[in-house]
Amino acid sequence: MGSFYVNITANTPAKEAVSFLKSKGSSAYIMPTKDQQCVIYEQECDTQDIAHMYELLIALTAEQDCSALGVLNHDDDMLFLMLCAKGEFKADYTCGISFEEMYAEYDEESDEQNGEEAEELKAAEKQQQASVMAKALSEAFAVTDIDAILEVLMQDSVFAVETHASLAEVLKLPECSIGLGYNYIEDGQAHDELDMSQLIEVKEVSDE
Repeated sequence: MGSFYVNITANTPAKEAVSFLKSKGSSAYIMPTKDQQCVIYEQECDTQDIAHMYELLIALTAEQDCSALGVLNHDDDMLFLMLCAKGEFKADYTCGISFEEMYAEYDEESDEQNGEEAEELKAAEKQQQASVMAKALSEAFAVTDIDAILEVLMQDSVFAVETHASLAEVLKLPECSIGLGYNYIEDGQAHDELDMSQLIEVKEVSDE
């Protein structure tokens, strides 16, 4: 069984992220990584809810006037990236097979009809999406080597977490953003990867 996790690397101080998440009534863990950066592991995001991750990224980056990268690993077959900045969606990109391809019913006859031309079109679209994401990531994380980012996005890894690790190296993302989500932390599976004394917990407050 592969990895299932979602987290957000936000270019904002951890204390500001904590205040934001409390105002949203979220349950989450926050790891400070730099004065102006933290990693957020939010409970509802970790259900692999892309729509919720989008809403959280938009709201967070608007309120904090920052950029933030959401990463979703689905069974180590797919690494989905979504970048927002200052309340605006910037780009998204799927490394590996997409949700649609993963769960689509295979139609051999349709596949034969589409043929090589359709595959070439699909490859060109993916290249374009990767280029847009690479440029957006270079701006968000102040990395000038766009080609290096693009190479990672287009690489063919066996496991999605390997792509995530390569991307983290190029963008200088914190190591604690790789392989971890809310549920892994909640279940006690992250003690070796995290400095638990630095980890901040935010719990949803019940109305009762």
